[in-house]
Amino acid sequence: MAIDDPWQALSVEDVAALLEGLAARWWVAGGWAIDLFLGTTTRQHQDVEVAVLRPDQLAAQAHLDGWDLRVAHNRRLTPWTRGRPLDPHEHGIWARPTPASPWQLELLVDDVDGDQWVYRRNPAVRLPLDALGRSTPGGIPYLRPEVILLYKAKQPRAADEQDARAVIPRLSSTQRAWLAEAIAQDMPNHHWLQLLADQEPA
Repeated sequence: MAIDDPWQALSVEDVAALLEGLAARWWVAGGWAIDLFLGTTTRQHQDVEVAVLRPDQLAAQAHLDGWDLRVAHNRRLTPWTRGRPLDPHEHGIWARPTPASPWQLELLVDDVDGDQWVYRRNPAVRLPLDALGRSTPGGIPYLRPEVILLYKAKQPRAADEQDARAVIPRLSSTQRAWLAEAIAQDMPNHHWLQLLADQEPA
């Protein structure tokens, strides 16, 4: 299965409609979460990502029963067998209604430890699950912007740099401090640390 097959991503409103009734927590992730935080569309998005918790992965799979679901790992897509939990190193699922359809949705499976979200690249970085997300005035849940930027910090692309410049000035001092500490643990010379430090207290 080719990982370069075309995308025709759902809108966030369509995602909310699709996941209505899912018996698990979920949040819009990636660049769309940045735009939901900012309250405006800042750039084009090639895909739409939704975060779910690892304990809820099979609930999400069952909710999308009948869809073509593929595990994305090492630039390969393999069928996600019904009822099979992902291996610990597997975090991404591409989804489309049928094998002939464009890809419409990517599920990102986040790790947890008890009542805490765990950053998969460094388990020392954590947040209480109740503090992991926010919601738009219309009720669409999305991951906190500092969590999104932490994921984007590893190998930032031009779009990630744009997101950082747009979001960091809007973060509170508490959010900036958390993000700076999280980035510095693995990337003490990351250029976003100066951007975080340069902001006025909020």
